[in-house]
Amino acid sequence: MRLDQDLLDGVVARMLAPPDFFDRIWARAPFHAPGAARACVGLYDGDDFLEDIARARPGPHLVVGAPEGARAYSYHDTAAGLRAAVEAGGVAPLRISDVWHQPDAPERFAWMRALFGSLFCAVSMIYLNPERSENVDLFYAGPGSHLGVHYDTSHTFTIQLSGRRKWVVAETVRLDETLAAERAPDFSPDAAAIFSGPTREIVLMPGDALYVPAYCVHGVTGVPGFPGSVSIGLGIRAFNEIDVVARLLEIVENTRYAAYPPVATCPAGLGAAHRDAKAALVRRVRALLRELDLAVTGIVEAGLHLPDTLGPIAEGAAEPEPAGALRHPETAAS
Repeated sequence: MRLDQDLLDGVVARMLAPPDFFDRIWARAPFHAPGAARACVGLYDGDDFLEDIARARPGPHLVVGAPEGARAYSYHDTAAGLRAAVEAGGVAPLRISDVWHQPDAPERFAWMRALFGSLFCAVSMIYLNPERSENVDLFYAGPGSHLGVHYDTSHTFTIQLSGRRKWVVAETVRLDETLAAERAPDFSPDAAAIFSGPTREIVLMPGDALYVPAYCVHGVTGVPGFPGSVSIGLGIRAFNEIDVVARLLEIVENTRYAAYPPVATCPAGLGAAHRDAKAALVRRVRALLRELDLAVTGIVEAGLHLPDTLGPIAEGAAEPEPAGALRHPETAAS
């Protein structure tokens, strides 16, 4: 089967199928779409992951587990070591959105980029930059793996590419409770989260999709009796006004820093000159904030513009190879 842009757009449409998706589900509750991504089945497996992680990132490579609730981390230099850690109950993540814009990114990421771009256009209002808008991971997980109960700060559409994974998800997002817990003095991001309301259990089969909103508490485990699984989490970062202002400051710093001369600085012992210098600094900061205030309107009101790398698959592009087809002999042997 040829994986063209129409098929990818169809995957997105099925993941957002309910007519009231944005009124009832978006940012509020999980949504399970069985078979929504059946077009992606067979395109990627654990051996592909092992080859691509070696190409995309230098080692050592991270494996995460939560055998006793809190997360534990190990690092591995070889594909054989990584595979063994996964088979022993770990999960190996690969943040592909950190590398897929690069010209030497693995070829197998091309359809994943196009799928994410289509999804982003279907659900998002503005695009800030890769670091502030994209959070896309591949996960290679063993049958006995457990990531612990947690939540993410991205709206994540997970597609099961191979194997099976069991999810337990909160039926609704309890945002006020979650943010209040983050503000507590003893908060630790590595500590297990807590389900404080009804939950739902879902077993993802190959081709299934699951939307989990940002800040929705969930836990993911392997399914005994099945080999390791591979899934992709298409994460769209939740953002607030601080993210927008920070992005605007990044743009100013990267493009116009030389237009702002250094401020005059005078020590307190110079009396009036010291006070005048501080007053001048306050005026300059306020002037910059007024510039940012005008820029906010521009960035929000402008149309949605994504990097070219997230554009549709070009007509006549090469058909994606089946899982494992691009593998080098030395990687397969490891």
